[in-house]
Amino acid sequence: MIAVGGPAEDSFTAELRGDVVRIEWVAGSTVTDHEAFSLVARVDALCPDVCPPMLVVLNEMVSLSRGALKTFSHGLNIAAMALVGPSPVDRLLVSYFTEVHQPPYPTRHFTTVEEATMWLKDHPHA
Repeated sequence: MIAVGGPAEDSFTAELRGDVVRIEWVAGSTVTDHEAFSLVARVDALCPDVCPPMLVVLNEMVSLSRGALKTFSHGLNIAAMALVGPSPVDRLLVSYFTEVHQPPYPTRHFTTVEEATMWLKDHPHA
């Protein structure tokens, strides 16, 4: 496991677990453009030479800015994204992200980390 730290004010953690980048948001986060740019930079630092799959634990995320959604859809160099969150709000955020921002990588919502991890095995590094 490789973790790259960031400023204390970051509302997420990012680490490389095996072949998967795992992002975990602080519970109840509101994601701004700045946090999105920070996340992309952190992923680039973790995986400078590969395009890994990504597991994202939403943790009852409250909202994302339009700029953050755009950054995530076109700024991440990843093979696939599995977003995990059991709430209806989580499902709504993922649906909006995939339908409106149309990321160029496979993207799917899951209610458990286990389901998401299994799906990501079919989307290895690109």
